Amino acid sequence: MIKQTGAKLKASEAMWVVFSRGKLVIRENSLTIPVAYFDDLPFLASYTDDIHQLPPLNESAHRSTPVFVVDLGSEHIEEAGWERVSLRQLLVTEQDIAFSVIGRAWQYIHFLRTHQYCGQCGAKTDRVDWEMAVHCHRCQHRSYPRVSPCIIVSIHNREKTTASQRRQAS
Repeated sequence: MIKQTGAKLKASEAMWVVFSRGKLVIRENSLTIPVAYFDDLPFLASYTDDIHQLPPLNESAHRSTPVFVVDLGSEHIEEAGWERVSLRQLLVTEQDIAFSVIGRAWQYIHFLRTHQYCGQCGAKTDRVDWEMAVHCHRCQHRSYPRVSPCIIVSIHNREKTTASQRRQAS
């Protein structure tokens, strides 16, 4: 993820993926990721250093609206007009962006939460601003998120799905 300056955050309308206590923060009764200006999210004022831009997966996935990600940790949002919902709830309703944005953002946040300390020497790590990594200044070890791609395949023979069926014992 790419660290953003305060000027860039305030200048552009963006899609905001905000995590609080393991859930996503959205506008009440909307069930969509908020697209807004930074000033429309007053509860983020003290988190400007923690906001990063989620880069697109590839050129064909490029969006004109940037995606900003921020983890509020265990802080509870008490702002009127906002609520927390589960990732699963939004993954079902936000089909077009669910896996490319919400899922990837959560994986990055989980990586950052679980790599606060170096796996080799135990020292505190720092986020690398120009790539998705953390760096240990004591032993110079750099950690990257684990990539675990998968696919789901279904093979059809006319009207019948064949690859996902179990064979019956004879």
